[in-house]
Amino acid sequence: MRNTLTTAILLAAGVTALPAQADINDIIISEYVEGSGNNRAIEIANIGDEAYTFDGSYSLYYSSFNNLIQNAAGDDVLQGLTLNPGETAVIINPSQDQGIDTAATANAAAATKTTHVRFSGSFDDVRFNALNFNGDDIVYIGTQGSPLDAVAMNVASADGDPFADQTLRRNSDVCQKASYDSAEWTELASNTFDGLGVYNAGGGCTTPTPTPTVSQLLIEASDYDCADDITDCGPTNGILDFEKTLARYVGQTVELPRDINPLVDGEQNMRVTRSFGFNFSSFRNNIDLSYERVNLHPNQAHAAGSAASAEQNRQNNTRRLVLESASPAPDGEIPYFPDFNDNPNANPVLVNDSVVGLIGRISFSDDEYRITPTQNVTSANFIQNIGRTDEPQLNVTLESDEFELKVASANVLNYFNSPFDGDRNSFGNNRGAASEVEFERQRAKLTESLYRLDADIIGLMEVENNGFSRDGALAQIVDDINQRYFRIDYSGRNRDDSVTNRYNMVGFDTDGNFEINELDTIGTDVITNALIYRPSRVSLKSVDIIEMPSQQAENIVDEDTGEVLTDNAGRLLSSGSARQRNTVVATFVVNNTGKLLTVAVNHFKSKGSNCIDDWENTAKEGEDADYQVVDNDFQGQCEHFRSATSLHLAQEMNDYPGDKIILGDLNSYALEEPMLVLTEIPAGKTVRTAGNTFIGNRPQFANGNRGVELTQGFGYISAVKKQDEQNKRTSFSFSFNDTLGSLDHILVSPSLEDRVKDAIDWNTNSIESPLFDYTEQRRSTSTGRLSPNKGNDPLKFHRDAGGNLELTHYRTSDHDPVIMALGYKYLEAGSDPRRFVINSSRIEVPYVANAEALSGDEIQMSVTPRDHQDMTGVSIASPALSQDGAQSVMVEVNGLENGRYEIAQRTLRNGEVVADSAVTFEAFVSGTDSNTPQIVTPEYDGSGGGGHMTWWTLVLAGLLLGRRQVKA
Repeated sequence: MRNTLTTAILLAAGVTALPAQADINDIIISEYVEGSGNNRAIEIANIGDEAYTFDGSYSLYYSSFNNLIQNAAGDDVLQGLTLNPGETAVIINPSQDQGIDTAATANAAAATKTTHVRFSGSFDDVRFNALNFNGDDIVYIGTQGSPLDAVAMNVASADGDPFADQTLRRNSDVCQKASYDSAEWTELASNTFDGLGVYNAGGGCTTPTPTPTVSQLLIEASDYDCADDITDCGPTNGILDFEKTLARYVGQTVELPRDINPLVDGEQNMRVTRSFGFNFSSFRNNIDLSYERVNLHPNQAHAAGSAASAEQNRQNNTRRLVLESASPAPDGEIPYFPDFNDNPNANPVLVNDSVVGLIGRISFSDDEYRITPTQNVTSANFIQNIGRTDEPQLNVTLESDEFELKVASANVLNYFNSPFDGDRNSFGNNRGAASEVEFERQRAKLTESLYRLDADIIGLMEVENNGFSRDGALAQIVDDINQRYFRIDYSGRNRDDSVTNRYNMVGFDTDGNFEINELDTIGTDVITNALIYRPSRVSLKSVDIIEMPSQQAENIVDEDTGEVLTDNAGRLLSSGSARQRNTVVATFVVNNTGKLLTVAVNHFKSKGSNCIDDWENTAKEGEDADYQVVDNDFQGQCEHFRSATSLHLAQEMNDYPGDKIILGDLNSYALEEPMLVLTEIPAGKTVRTAGNTFIGNRPQFANGNRGVELTQGFGYISAVKKQDEQNKRTSFSFSFNDTLGSLDHILVSPSLEDRVKDAIDWNTNSIESPLFDYTEQRRSTSTGRLSPNKGNDPLKFHRDAGGNLELTHYRTSDHDPVIMALGYKYLEAGSDPRRFVINSSRIEVPYVANAEALSGDEIQMSVTPRDHQDMTGVSIASPALSQDGAQSVMVEVNGLENGRYEIAQRTLRNGEVVADSAVTFEAFVSGTDSNTPQIVTPEYDGSGGGGHMTWWTLVLAGLLLGRRQVKA
């Protein structure tokens, strides 16, 4: 229970409504039936002098969960009902068996009165929105969480069901009252219906119409908590308890101002911390707001298990304000935002928007403070602080001798093409699009996103594991992007649409038969990791697969009975078996340099999985209760297994050459233990890995079933976190409930740290409502059936401001891409010769001029073959510098064959060699990957023998594909 006023106290205080019509104050609950079985009924009456029509502004609710009573179609059971003066309506549970409807109609006829009989939906129809109240539930008319007139009360289960098995009949001459007053009711025996349908008001109640007032929601000094010896408490010496602010305004209509806190400098307002979507806490669509800033996950900025992490969680819970609608939102609509309903893309609600000028009523229910708008809003009420972007906004400054290499990670949200003429998946069922319409929409949005991401190396997660043939999911992704690059003329090689920007994919002949087909898969999961790259920017040197740990333990059993523990559906709570997806690794030569770069693509075990270690130190809450997993450090489940995975990955990465990058969906927030293993473990903290882990059939640890304890990380650096610290910004890539954090990461080895120009989470997905994703349907958790979730016009979320169909890159996935820009120097030395790639029979070799260079200096270059290449017909340009000072100029060489060369460069000024202008280096010239299937041996490694035969490489359709070498 939150540290705030209880629901009962709020009700007892008497909540004054701001009515849509004056005569809502004359609508009361006049009879309550809680009989045997499902015999439930509520009678409401109009005790005023004017008719009242229920238009959705006010409805009938019950229980501490404030469940709206719905009819069988899922609509508000009172919607459209008109009560004339003196009339009643009787709302009945359809599973009743005592003829309640017949009794009500007969009673009204006998008294020459009018009653309206309506049935709620059954539990099978609308579940907890049926008329299911028991003897411990409040029933009320009002807005959600804000009663106008109520009967019965919410009672703790330990106190029984005081309102069960009875009929309560309202006395005459009473007025609307927001809390139950037993003096106003007569208690009758169970299944008593003799007066139902008739209410004699008596005329003794006169209810004044309240004068609408709107207050600004403002923080006061009394909302701060200070030590007992401080008398002048405030922002300089106290801690804000925003719940005190909200509690002060319960029952009032308020405006959310641009500056909620006049006691401190600057503007502090309410921010969207979860965009419009389904909220499992209240089981309806709404928006979560937070005071001053979005709610960061406790472990995003603070080490898991620390006091600071716990404090972040406490603050998140006290700063929340749920933005509700008066009645449940129809599919695909925000009831109080008509402009959004008409044109969502022109009026999006994004995470971190400031909500300013919204007017609504504050209430408290189900342990949350809520605001329900009493006026419609416009896009002017949502001031964007992040906003939508067409491409990643990297802040990169390059010196004259530098060039940029961009590396990215993207979770593609279960991209499956097997049900839609793609290759068959051997490992399980489709997790992606539910129809061809959805799939084509997903496909178009993903292509748009990856095209705009515009990275040179991209690690992909959640790609269907259906091989590497042309009809596999990965090949389809690559082909779709490459269609955006169509300019083939050499003169246009530096344009955005040039074919030089096309991608290749890294694949594996995993069954070793030198054939590339749908059977060449990675691991045994239905999805896999993948890697695509631009051969014009980097040249693939070697590829590998790291087999990741599996956990093989016994089933979880009840400590008392020894029986295997299952959930209420009979499923094992934990089988003791868990697996990680294998890591894809590629080593590249960075073109125009001799530097090696190794990239590892990962997708760690999810937080919602089940691992044996989660059940340690668990306990039952009571004798008949279920076992509950404890998550006091907010890491979710399987964190020890993920830590074991981090350890194995870091150890294996030590064997690869060059600078190193670990990227992917690590399912760990920035300072959770699996991340600390890869980066740095704070002093005094110990990270424990999972036990019972194996690499293949070999135990991961020498101590058998026990894991190990770690106190030191492996020194990788989070590129985004480092840039955040330098630029004083906050990043996140994932939204869960109403907390934000980064599950997707790019980690660099210390040797790369100074090359990082910028790194960001590109917020195209996490800040968006799920309404903008590719789906049209959702799968019911209770029935498994698909049903619409975007209303009658799902295409409206894919139209531009002019109403034209436009499949955008917004909400392509539930994870944001993360992208990093590295800076390399032209002709930078490394462990390999400088690499140059042939384009249209030409290569371009950079010449780096120093600060003393003058306009008109002539570049001279010679190329000497090292592998007996034929130099007949080779031509070398001799360009002149066009400006003074440091600069880089591309020198074109035409007609070179593949192989090794020595290249010498210098500049001439007035026929004389310019001092310090000469440079000589070894180079390797190669073509891009062939479109013809062929077997090629790896390049000569300088060992004195032939090329080592551990690896064979297959090249197919522009895609370089290698035979598997699994590291264990």
